[in-house]
Amino acid sequence: MFAMQGGGFLFLAVVVVLGPQAEGQPTANTEQACGRGRVDGSYMGVQGLSGNISSPNYPNMYPGNINCAWRIMVDEGQRIVIVFKALDIEDHGQCSYDYLRIRDGAGTTAASLAKVCGHTLPPSVTSSGNNVLIIFRSDYSVGGEGFDIEWSAEDLPGLISNTSCEREGGRYMGVQGLSGNISSPNYPNMYPKNSNCAWRIMVDEGKRIVIVFKALDIEDHGACSYDYLRIHDGAKSTAASLAMVCGHRLPPSVTSSENNVFLIFRSVW
Repeated sequence: MFAMQGGGFLFLAVVVVLGPQAEGQPTANTEQACGRGRVDGSYMGVQGLSGNISSPNYPNMYPGNINCAWRIMVDEGQRIVIVFKALDIEDHGQCSYDYLRIRDGAGTTAASLAKVCGHTLPPSVTSSGNNVLIIFRSDYSVGGEGFDIEWSAEDLPGLISNTSCEREGGRYMGVQGLSGNISSPNYPNMYPKNSNCAWRIMVDEGKRIVIVFKALDIEDHGACSYDYLRIHDGAKSTAASLAMVCGHRLPPSVTSSENNVFLIFRSVW
């Protein structure tokens, strides 16, 4: 049980994905082929929630004189984790001959996350955003079985956290992120009188918002006519109401039908 230390509210907002992915049907992608002679900067596009990429002919010897490129793309607000499962690429101290390079972005000038060769499995790497570019090159001599990597998408550690509010004139505080919390001004101390606060939570298209109440201590009234927190299922105060709460009993969680919710907190004198 959450012990209240003062007046107000605290809730957790969690973003979830709509559509087939939210129903436990993540896509997977396996790409072994690559274009030859990709000196023009083109690449093999790979999308999904997880999958694997391996060198041409893996687990047999990869060809000589190849120049392969794959770009992994995931949703905004996600990043990519790459785990090495197998590595057998011509060894060299600076990996100057045959190598696998992973860049932290969509272009060949993005920062390098790893450049590997040899036979020792390196540690996993994690991108800072929703794209990585993987380049595999071999020269005319000496080879090996190549590589096999697994990748998966994970949410960026975004955070919604806001206790301030806009007052008067219909303005609102815009809030974006993947998860986090919003609480009343001064929480866990007593909220101010004559508060008129509004927050709009916005997430990407194709996602919706789940709000879980963690604490509630707002002046009680049967119809919540005095102090209250109201949650609207959309971007404006005219959208349908998901909940209007006051009192001390935690209500059930609420889920938006789209990618916006609008919250209003008001207190009287």
